[in-house]
Parts: sequence; structure tokens; C-alpha cells
Amino acid sequence: MILSALPSYSIPLFIVGIAEIIIGLAVFLSRKEFLQGLFLLFSLFVGLWCVFLGVISLGISPDIMDISFRIVALSGAFIPISILLFTEYFPDNKPSLNTLFAFRFLLPLLFVIAALSPTNLLLLISEITETKLGVELGPLALPYVLSFILPFSWVYFKLFFSFVHSKGMRKTQIAYFLLGLILTSAIGIFCNVLLVYFGTTNYIYVGGLGTIFLIGFAAFSITKYDFLDIRVLITRTAAYGFVGALIIASFVGLNALTMPMAAAMATNAALAIAWAWAAHRLRAFIQTPLEEKWITGWYNSDKLINSIARKLVPVFESGEAFKMIAEEIKNTIKIKSYEIITDKRNIEAGDIKQTKAGLVVPLVSSEGIEGAIVLGQKVSEDPYSEQDIMIFKTITVQALAILDRIRPYEKVKREFEASQQKLFEAEKQLERAQRLSSLGRIISEVAHEIRNPLAVIYSKADRLKANAGNPGYLAEAADLIVDRCEQIEKVVGTMSALDRPPKHEPQALDITDPIESALRFMPHQSNVSIVRLFAPTPPIAGDRHELERVFINLFTNAFDAMAEKGGELRLKSRMEGTYVRIEVEDTGPGISKEDLPKIFEPFFTTKFGKVDDRMGFGLSIVHDIIVEKHKGTISAQSEPGKGAKFIITLPAKIS
Repeated sequence: MILSALPSYSIPLFIVGIAEIIIGLAVFLSRKEFLQGLFLLFSLFVGLWCVFLGVISLGISPDIMDISFRIVALSGAFIPISILLFTEYFPDNKPSLNTLFAFRFLLPLLFVIAALSPTNLLLLISEITETKLGVELGPLALPYVLSFILPFSWVYFKLFFSFVHSKGMRKTQIAYFLLGLILTSAIGIFCNVLLVYFGTTNYIYVGGLGTIFLIGFAAFSITKYDFLDIRVLITRTAAYGFVGALIIASFVGLNALTMPMAAAMATNAALAIAWAWAAHRLRAFIQTPLEEKWITGWYNSDKLINSIARKLVPVFESGEAFKMIAEEIKNTIKIKSYEIITDKRNIEAGDIKQTKAGLVVPLVSSEGIEGAIVLGQKVSEDPYSEQDIMIFKTITVQALAILDRIRPYEKVKREFEASQQKLFEAEKQLERAQRLSSLGRIISEVAHEIRNPLAVIYSKADRLKANAGNPGYLAEAADLIVDRCEQIEKVVGTMSALDRPPKHEPQALDITDPIESALRFMPHQSNVSIVRLFAPTPPIAGDRHELERVFINLFTNAFDAMAEKGGELRLKSRMEGTYVRIEVEDTGPGISKEDLPKIFEPFFTTKFGKVDDRMGFGLSIVHDIIVEKHKGTISAQSEPGKGAKFIITLPAKIS
């Protein structure tokens, strides 16, 4: 057989061989698993076979043709065993190795020795020139041919058997691989066997070009197994090819420059280091936008998992964790909607499954089911792929560790909240009991104070018939009855003041006006002096009558406190920021530390005597008028024996 140098085939063979190596590398880098590694090995041998077949077609020199022919024979020896090993794993990624299979590794080694021997025991070179290569069958030629026929026959048998007994995606994968194998085999048998048998050797190089179908369809079937679109393979191949071309061009350009040997070595080393750092980053920079823009439904699964892991670190509540995971999945995979289920009774334990509501992703801890995320339809309306399911399973495993960390915190939090609720309920019950106790005492006092004047009224009314003719008695009885009715009305009016407060009518007024008006209601006490220290202040928005009531209450308390020993009532007003500050200070006995926090509570009093002195409504009403109606503040300061000071602040009406 004569192999003639046909340079027109060299470029296509180089392109096909390099493309096959790049495809194998791209598939391996897409998922660095054993099956992809076997495919890389297979495509590497096929690619080398094509490249050096292209070198032979150039016919450069007899020595180069001899070396290239031996490399073709050497790489070809490993093609059958590599495809056999590949199909043992494909498509299930589960090997079925045996002793006979391991024995087959000896054959390629035998052929390697034969190809490297001085006489090339596989194919004897009878004639060699720059334009042609004469080849005759060597002693090991028949075993070499059988090493192709038998493995490829077994591969066909295994693939056809698997294809018949498979279904769904697995069947589709095998069909792609079979199609590529059939096309390559058909081209190879026609060009390298039949035409050669009939004496035509010019098309022997076409058989090498036909291997692209085997590598291409095998790569596609693997990417289908890996649940990737064929466009992923193309984009990754383009990215790696572009970076590879840049690397080659940079070294070619650098070495085209004339420079001393030492400088050339240094610059080449520096360029190699630079590319070692930049190649992967540049490839990712080119590949990622291509995949994002061109591939429908593409997303970076590693980035999604890392983002979820990072954002779950500060989370300490399961509900927040569920929402964060769902939001990340929704935004990354582009899902229309999702639903979070935290009621464990509505979740069936088990794996991820598709329901009418959507894809149910259960989230579990070591204690069992914790909740679930129901993912709605994708925006692209594509179904969830097996790749998506695998990513979700990884996320559920990740969530398990987080939920195990969260559970103790949530348990402590629930126990704390339960304790807080119990304490709150106990405080409410205690407060209610205290209120009822105070209310009971007040009702008893009110009943007593109403019963006394009623008894007088009843007694006088009962004697009216007997003294109907006595004008003096009738006048006395009428005055007494009116007086006792007014006493009852005062008690009832005091009680009603809390339930039916008068209408609040604010207007602009000087704070000193209600103060001076309230002072006119105070009885004259010779042993009590009044000191006024009023600084100029802007008007306030207040109800004059309500503020008069406030100061009447405060002044009455002050006068009562200083009734026996006398003292001084100091009244001050000044600006404090945007508020008008008023101080009412007396020099009476003061208020004890125990009573001071309670003085603004309804029903609280320290006075004993007449009912209107004991009711305890005054300061409660004062607090309501100042704080609730005028949006101000009121506080009290006191030390026993040093008097009491009440401080009021009211918003100034600044125009």
C-alpha cells in the first residue's frame, strides 16, 4: 500500500485533531469525574492520530514521515482499549471490570513496543520518500487489526443491547453515541478498507476526518448525561480555544523579536508565569457571559451554593433560612414563584418530587422534617432538569447542617418566650388583682360617703310631714338636702371625670395665663408664699381649661403639703429646645421613694380625710391631660423632708 503526500488534507486533519483534543478537555473540565477523564483519554489518542496523519500528508521529509507513521500506529493502538474502557462506564458511570478486561491492557503495550522497534513489526516501511510512503503488513499486523475489530464489535454489541433495554434520557444518550460511532465506522471502512482494497489510497486521510463524528456525538451524549446543553460545550470550547490561541500568539510574537538568549529565556519564563496566572481567569471572563447570554436557563450552580452557604451563616431562625434559600433559588434559576411550608403535618417525608403545586424540596434536620419549599414554574417554562434536582439535593444537605445549628437556638428562644409570656400573664393578673383591690376600697369609700348624706336626706325627708307647718324647719331641711346632694354630685362628678373627659380644644396661649388663673382659685394662706420666675417663652397650643385643671391639682397638692408648717411655692418657666418647661416646686414634706413611681396611677393616694381628698384621681388626670392630649411630658422629683418638684414640658408653637 502506498501513502502519497497530499498537503490539501493536512490543514483539515490538524483542525480536526486539535478540535477533538479541545473537546475532550472541555468535557473533562465541565465535570471532573472518571467518565469525563476516560473521554479525555480517548479523544486525546484519536486527536493525536489525526494530527500526525496530517503530518504524513504534508510529506516534509522521509524521517518525519517515518516518525509520524510510528506515532500514528502507537496512538492507534490505544484507541480501541480507550473506547472499550469508556463504554464500560458509559452511560451509567458504573464500571463492570473483570480479569479479561484487565488483560486487554497488555495488547496496546505490545503494539507500542512493536511500533517503536527499528523494523516496525506492525507495518513494514518498504519505500519512503518526501512524497510517498510504501507500507507492507508486518508480523503483528493481523493482531493489530483484530485489536480494532474485536473491541469495536464488543462496543457495538454492548451499546445496542443497552439501547434496546433503556428508556428516556439514557436511551437518547446511547443513541447519540451510536450515531457517531456508526458514521465514523462507515467512513473509515469505506475510505480505509474498501477503497484501499480496490487500490485507491488517496482517500485514506478522509477516514481520519470522519473521527470528528465519533468524538462530537460522544461529547454530546456525555453532556446530555451531565445534563448540559450542547451550547455549553460550544461556549466552553470557544473560550478555551480563544485563550489557547492568545497564548500561542503571544509566544510566537515574543520569539519573533531579536534578543539575546538570556533575555529570551527570561521573557519567555515571565510570559509563562503571567499566563499561568491569567489563563484561567481570562477563560472564565469570556465563558461566563457567553453562557449567561446564550444558554437558556443557564446558571452557575457553584455560585448559587456558595451564596446560600454564605448568607446562611448569620441566620438563627428556620423560617428566615427557608426564605433566604427560596429567594436565592428564585433569583438565580429564574422561577416565577415559590411557597414556604412550615407546617410539618402538610409535608410528606421523602425525596424531592414534582406535584401539581410545583417541585417540592423538603428541608430536614437530624430530628426529621422541618419544612419544605415548593418551587413554581421556571420563567423560561422549561421543566426542572436532573442537574437542577442534583443542585437542590446539595442545597438540602447544606440546609441540614444549618437547621441542626438553628434548632438549639430556636428551642431556647421558644422556652424564653414561653417564660416571658407566663411572666407577662402573671404580672397582668397581679396588676388586675391590685386594681380590683384598689377599686374595691374606693367603691367602699364612695358607698360610705354617699350613704352618709343619703341618710341625712332620708332623715330630714321623713320628718317633713311632721314639721310641714314649720317654715324654719323646712328652710333648714331644704338647705341641708341641697348641701348633701351637692356632696353626692361632687363624688359622682369626680368618678365620671375619668370616663367622660371634656372636649379638648387647643389654642395658642401663653403658659402663664392658665398658671395665674389657677392661682386665683387657691385659698389664701398667710404661711405660704408664691415665687414667680417666668422667662419669656413662645406660646403653646393648649386647652386653657384643661391646663387650669392641671395647675389647680398641682397647686392644691402643694398647698395641702405646706398647710401645717407653711413654705414656699416656686413657679418657673423657660425654653428648653423646642419645648416650654414649667416647674412647680413646694417645700413640703415630700414624697417617699416607695410612693414616687405610683403617684400618676389612678386610685393611688396618700391623703386621708374627706372623700375628695382621698380619691387619688388628681395626678392621674394631670398625666392624661399633659401626655395624651398635649403631647408633652410630666415627671416628679422628691426627697422626703425636702419638698416635691413637678416638671412639665409642652411643645412650643413656633411660627
